[in-house]
Amino acid sequence: MQSLIASAYKYSQVDSNLLIAGETGTGKELFAQSIHNASKRCTQPFVAVNCAALPEQLLESELFGYTEGAFSGAVKGGRVGLFELAHRGTIFLDEIGEMPLNLQAKILRVLEEKEIRKIGGDTVVPIDVRVISATNIDMNERIRKGQFRKDLYYRINLLNLSIPPLRQRPEDIEILFLNFMRRFASRCNIREPKIDSDVMRVLCRYPWYGNIRELRNLCERLIILNDGNCISSSMVESMLSLDNGSFMYLQETATEVKREIHFNRIGDAGDSYATRLAASGKSHKEFAASLGISRTTLWRRLKQEQKAFHNET
Repeated sequence: MQSLIASAYKYSQVDSNLLIAGETGTGKELFAQSIHNASKRCTQPFVAVNCAALPEQLLESELFGYTEGAFSGAVKGGRVGLFELAHRGTIFLDEIGEMPLNLQAKILRVLEEKEIRKIGGDTVVPIDVRVISATNIDMNERIRKGQFRKDLYYRINLLNLSIPPLRQRPEDIEILFLNFMRRFASRCNIREPKIDSDVMRVLCRYPWYGNIRELRNLCERLIILNDGNCISSSMVESMLSLDNGSFMYLQETATEVKREIHFNRIGDAGDSYATRLAASGKSHKEFAASLGISRTTLWRRLKQEQKAFHNET
């Protein structure tokens, strides 16, 4: 991570476009914000937008703004877009790999011409913006499938950072865990609890598919729900929805984890495990074997998807 931080600082001293790659929850926006804060643009706006969170037409109006009467429902006086708001500062395009193709062409023009045209407008607005993008998917695969423009990719990927997942840097887990515990204890105005020695062993063996975000959420739950002055390993296991019988997944080999990550990258990002299983016509055991993971891992992933679905509904 030290070499990654050093590269990030070096990138902060220039205005070149930057692409940050990494799994969900690895801290891509934090890196982008830190790069902005260390740059000569630090006194100017840092504007972030999630390109996957909005439909194409709404995303376009958010990015470029619109004039009064540009479309039905447009507010009186029009609206300034995010590119214009970020003038002389930095715009962070998160999940850029999910951006619709039509909009990609317009972003390419902005990067080339350094100007934007509002929806419904007939004049261009010059902008001075540093563009930092981020993705959690395989961009080369998106390009191969015709879902992302190659010329835009080369524009946004002049500089790049690849943030490794938390499970590949176990040396950071203890530092992050203690920092989050201290922060949430202070925020909740309670005394920081003691940590049993076995807790770190459990944390370092957990795969952390949600990365730093998952670890942070765990720490907040521990602080809020802890009734005593000590955090035990059994409490952490309980928070991670574990019991003695489900500890098998902590024994997964590195090879199995890598295979599962690889499958997630090359598979269709829109299909869940349940959908893939149903389409395959295979048994749970056969389907798990085809992915290179254990049946226990498959059951766990299906359970997580089901829980996420119920939470969303």
